[in-house]
Amino acid sequence: MKIQLKISGSKFTKAFVAACSLFVLSGLGSIPNAWSAGTPAPSITLQPDSRTDKITRARDWVKSAGDDADAYGEAILNSLQPPCVLLVLEDIPTLSLWSLKEKGRIPEGVKIYDFDGTFFQTLPALSNISGDLPLEALFRARESAERKLIESSPVPVYSTARRDSRDLVHIRQVPCGLSYRFVRDNEELPDYRGMLDHMKSQPLETGKIASLTAEQQNMRAVYHFMRALNWMGLSGVESRDSARLEFLRSQAFSGEMKGIYAMLSEYFLQLGDGEDALVTAKIAVARKPEYPKSHFVLGDAYSFQKELAKSAAAYEMGLNMGFFFPEAAYKLAGVYQKLQQYDKAISLYEKILTQPGNWEYARKNLADTYLAHGDKAKALETYKAYLKTVKSSSEKKEIRKIIRSLGRP
Repeated sequence: MKIQLKISGSKFTKAFVAACSLFVLSGLGSIPNAWSAGTPAPSITLQPDSRTDKITRARDWVKSAGDDADAYGEAILNSLQPPCVLLVLEDIPTLSLWSLKEKGRIPEGVKIYDFDGTFFQTLPALSNISGDLPLEALFRARESAERKLIESSPVPVYSTARRDSRDLVHIRQVPCGLSYRFVRDNEELPDYRGMLDHMKSQPLETGKIASLTAEQQNMRAVYHFMRALNWMGLSGVESRDSARLEFLRSQAFSGEMKGIYAMLSEYFLQLGDGEDALVTAKIAVARKPEYPKSHFVLGDAYSFQKELAKSAAAYEMGLNMGFFFPEAAYKLAGVYQKLQQYDKAISLYEKILTQPGNWEYARKNLADTYLAHGDKAKALETYKAYLKTVKSSSEKKEIRKIIRSLGRP
């Protein structure tokens, strides 16, 4: 079955893509001092091409990846506990596992879905997609199909791509070796230290950058990224230091990959590393300017560094790309508050409150902004509306105190 898709906007649509040039580092863990202006090769797994063209390019990819392709696929399979479902939606995991499939090495009980059925089975909810779709609409359709599968599956579901599972009831996504696992409230987390020990035995630990093909570099970049996430699943300063080191190793191999820089910037911020977060976010924008998240992480990094005007400009750039992202808009509204641009903050908070989902906490910020702007009447009205949604007794007490003070002549 072939899905006919015409993707508008940029023709490069994947978070992880094959790099087209090598770069030189001043040392392990350092920031790339330059990256080529060359164009990364198009994605194989999400290109609207014929199945024959995809298979031909996939064979070339596996040949260039060499033994690392099978090693990466085996590392993914070792993360799983069959029977299970595995969602593969990026080139590296999809093609590594496809290489094993061609050799009959996918174990019984592992059902694999990819984007359009070229290499594995098609995601059920995507089987009838046709016509022209803008990039973000395509991603949202894919994520909706994943959610349906995750919610209805009677067996564990894993993914090789991080997904925001905020809207899934009692389900969250956690790292699990070289994959992620969707975990329900009553399920145990993976054995992170055991996973790390097992990953360490993979040949993906070795190899100097200058001696590796672009595909081999990419696999190591993602490998170290996933090791970092497993370290973050453990507590303690040692684990956080180890996670940061793995993120820096991931960055060292990332070259001209695209979406990985945005994710690296996010996690550098979580580790309190504002400098690396900012440098990496700038690379994310340079490598993937058509991706709203690139601009959002740059806004986060500037905000962390207290460069509020630059933060606002970055958030605005991402929000002006065609879709409204409430999470980013909420952050931008907060920056506007700090910049005392109250009209802009009020406008954004009001729009956020019209979006699907639970955004009531934005109502408190809206009330605060009205008050800072000197509009006591609207502040009072908004605090009263917010009070109806508050569950915490201490917060109720605080809001009632504000309401009483505003109600006085």
